[in-house]
Amino acid sequence: MNFFGLGKKKSPSPQELWRLIRSDLEKLEKLDPTAADSKHQIDKLNKDAAERLTQVLSHLPLATDYEDKQLPSDEARDAIVSSMLSDDTLVMIARDLGKYEFEVKRLVSQIFSNLMTAKEEESGKRPALEYVLNHKTLIDHLVAGYEASASGKQPTTVPHVGEMLRACAGYDELVRYVLETGHVYRLIDAVKLQNFDVASDAFVSLREFLVKKKNASAEFIQDHFDEFFDKYWEILNTSNYVTVRQSLKVLSELLLDRTFLRPMLKYVKNEKFLMLHMDQLRNESKAIAFEAFHLFKIFVANPQK
Repeated sequence: MNFFGLGKKKSPSPQELWRLIRSDLEKLEKLDPTAADSKHQIDKLNKDAAERLTQVLSHLPLATDYEDKQLPSDEARDAIVSSMLSDDTLVMIARDLGKYEFEVKRLVSQIFSNLMTAKEEESGKRPALEYVLNHKTLIDHLVAGYEASASGKQPTTVPHVGEMLRACAGYDELVRYVLETGHVYRLIDAVKLQNFDVASDAFVSLREFLVKKKNASAEFIQDHFDEFFDKYWEILNTSNYVTVRQSLKVLSELLLDRTFLRPMLKYVKNEKFLMLHMDQLRNESKAIAFEAFHLFKIFVANPQK
């Protein structure tokens, strides 16, 4: 029996806690999951990492708690955030996410989402945004997670890569990065994959990066009009009913928004697109025909016809 707390294990400092998490994950990276003698060690490292990540999460309020308000400074939270953004551990996590057990992936994605919404009380700066801008390979790894999950070469990282990726979609600079590096086309390719879970989550991410920051998206589509719509029509021409219907909805959402006026006018001048949508009006699915009709009305109402 312990009296007055004697003999109790001292809790690690925020810096030490993050160092221990990195150590656990680095050891996991080096182990062969197919080796029988590695299973116990892998389970132990995942368990330790999950426990420590839970401690980290306890210092970070939910992402919704940050909405449009600055939380008062908290020494423990500030120390944790500072430690997490002081090295490339988050990049390593994004790269190796498929090597971790579900609970570790769940905790990591939640922590990252919370980090992306946090801002400093006095300056209003968002330190995690600055971190990602200086470590853009983190986004590269997250986008690659869709392809890796569909390949079957590693345990799936969906929906966790999607949650982390969409946490970046609220920032103009990161949206522009995803668009201008061609990652948006990789997301379109992921939507076409046969793996339903991967394709569905990739579509949610694609929509977020096209719709959430409309000025950036409209500029990109206007500047890369032919390339973008050639690629986007690849998903509109698939045989997957859900994908086609959702893609038509997003296209309507874009073209009917005044932010997209210039791309819209260019789109409705293109006879090829008119013929494609007219063909969709004859689709055996009433839902697809209905969505196509909304787009057809944009051609009819074209002020420059």
